[in-house]
Amino acid sequence: MEESVINNYRKGASSKSKHKEADILEILDQLIENRMQLIRLYIETQKKEKVLSALLPLKVNKDIQDELRKIEEENDLVLLSKFNILINENLRNEPSAFIYEKVGSQFQHYFFDEFQDTSELQWQNFVPLRDHSVATEYTSFTLVGDPKQSIYRFRGGESKLMLDIINKKEFSPKEADLLVLKDNWRSARNIVQFNNELYRYHSEGLEEEHKNIFGTDAEQSPKSKFDGRVKVNLIENLTNEEFYEDTSERMRKDIQECLDNGFKFSDITILCRGNFDIFSYSQKLGNLKVKYHGEETNIKTISDKGLTLELSNTLKAVIEFLRWDINPKNKPCLIMMMYHLNTLGKIHMADFTLEMKEILDIESHEEILLFLQQKYSLQLKQDNFPRFNLYNFIEYYINEFSVENKETDFLLNFLEMLFNFTQNAGASTKEFLKYWDEEASSYTIQASENIDAIQIMTIHKSKGLEFPIVFIPMINKNRDNEFTNWFETNESDALKSVNINQFNKNLEVYDEQIQEFNKKNSYKNLIDRLCLQYVATTRPVEQLFFYLQKANKTSNNLELLEFLQTKNTENADEFDLYEVHPEMLKKYSKTKSSSFKTQNIEDLKNINEKSTSIKIATPSKNYQVRNEKVRIGLFVHELLSKINTEKDISKVLEGYALEGQITIEEKNEIETTLREIVRTYAEFFDEKWEVINEKIL
Repeated sequence: MEESVINNYRKGASSKSKHKEADILEILDQLIENRMQLIRLYIETQKKEKVLSALLPLKVNKDIQDELRKIEEENDLVLLSKFNILINENLRNEPSAFIYEKVGSQFQHYFFDEFQDTSELQWQNFVPLRDHSVATEYTSFTLVGDPKQSIYRFRGGESKLMLDIINKKEFSPKEADLLVLKDNWRSARNIVQFNNELYRYHSEGLEEEHKNIFGTDAEQSPKSKFDGRVKVNLIENLTNEEFYEDTSERMRKDIQECLDNGFKFSDITILCRGNFDIFSYSQKLGNLKVKYHGEETNIKTISDKGLTLELSNTLKAVIEFLRWDINPKNKPCLIMMMYHLNTLGKIHMADFTLEMKEILDIESHEEILLFLQQKYSLQLKQDNFPRFNLYNFIEYYINEFSVENKETDFLLNFLEMLFNFTQNAGASTKEFLKYWDEEASSYTIQASENIDAIQIMTIHKSKGLEFPIVFIPMINKNRDNEFTNWFETNESDALKSVNINQFNKNLEVYDEQIQEFNKKNSYKNLIDRLCLQYVATTRPVEQLFFYLQKANKTSNNLELLEFLQTKNTENADEFDLYEVHPEMLKKYSKTKSSSFKTQNIEDLKNINEKSTSIKIATPSKNYQVRNEKVRIGLFVHELLSKINTEKDISKVLEGYALEGQITIEEKNEIETTLREIVRTYAEFFDEKWEVINEKIL
């Protein structure tokens, strides 16, 4: 780039300025040198600006560490995160024989699974174990892992440790014996073939240390008895929102086909890059319908990531009602309540603005409640329903606003959270609304895993799992150039390195340090992306579906799309990579049975219930409805804690009788029981013992 610019300068003046050409050529070398000096000064300025911008975060981090150190010293604590550091500091200068002499050699065989996710610090702490083990007879040191599935670099995982062992670059008293597992027992033949071809294609552009693990070593032999399917959907390059919409509709068609071929909702898993994707597909698919078991039904999805309580229209309607209930003049809350109920489908408002105007024209709060009951069948006044506590009060409206088979997971998680909150004595509606705004609304729901619903999860969580059918949607972008890493400042005494983001790519040609910094970190991000993609594409057992956003006119950010386009000879928007026929699309794998069965909750609460739905178990002696035998048993347990010898029985019981906590008849009955216990276990109630009762030892 720079060379072409210089050559262009040296070509001479244009035809219009030929009379000045000699003057220009005379000073051209000096001008070019001045230009380079300006560029070098600009680069130094850019470096210093980045260093300065990194100083404040470093200072804040140091202050945090200093405060943590004070807390540790004051409380005599050591944070768990520091254990690896402490172990490393104490072991790195000690010979392995000395360490084993101190701790004692208890194990002869070591087995490390998922080794590609081990951090460099952890490995340094394991090296003495390795060195001792490989130098001793009748021992073994086994590492199991797959560098292609190294997806936790952001948490310190360093796949290069395993790559160095594989490539014989790591110093060890004995070279490791390498065993590459080639048989694939999980995926159908076509899926295995697709992955072999895809990662062979990717490996061609990688550095030497990654060529083999994504190329030759990545190729597997399928052991499955069925062919399987790989289908590609190409989505027009639209806005992200339109991509979610179009992809969800394409997914609906594929889901319907899968259901028609004998699969269930729970056989399908959608793997997403992040939580926003989970939320988007969950919301959009939930509004689409398919034919399932002969009935038209909404697509049901579950996820334990990205779905927070505040996303539920039912709960949003309940919260708005509570705000309106404590302040009837707060009409905006009434409007929002009706809006969420209309969106949910609990009520139908053909013209929302017109109908809301009709409601707002009613002045009396009581009349509004009556109008909503008559026109929309919303029973907002709790007639003949006991308001035992805040839980029962809010639970009534959950039941009143909920729609069958919609948002059930949200509601059950909400009720659990509500119950925990109402254990605080005197919990009020205002306090709950404050709690909702500050904390509870962002609670992530925990969905039941064995419900018949499509799972939506992040690729990170899917690692190690398998699913009959996998959907992978991918927007056409990557974040290879979005990184922060430590950059050397070339300062020998003061600040040796700082944590900064990428430099402008235009500067790479003028500065080797910047070029190396950008290139090295962008490449690491590329490998991370390929590893994440590898985890996703190797999860399916029978069928794999892609939903890929097409490239725009100037660039493509998905190597996967480039590979698939080589297979798309007819330039279609939907195509199968391998030949399919109706019979091979049927479900082959057996459904895994779970030892835990989730019972379907038909109704959250019986609307005609006239008593509390909460059954309370309590040791309270004053609780009005109690089992007599349980009550007496609790008394005996409490009394025994106050009795050291048989002489104490009468005195203790007399005190309880005088306080009115037990009757004379109960006193005599309990005294008989206590004397039987004391005589049966006389050794424990002997006067020779010093009794320490319920005391910190």
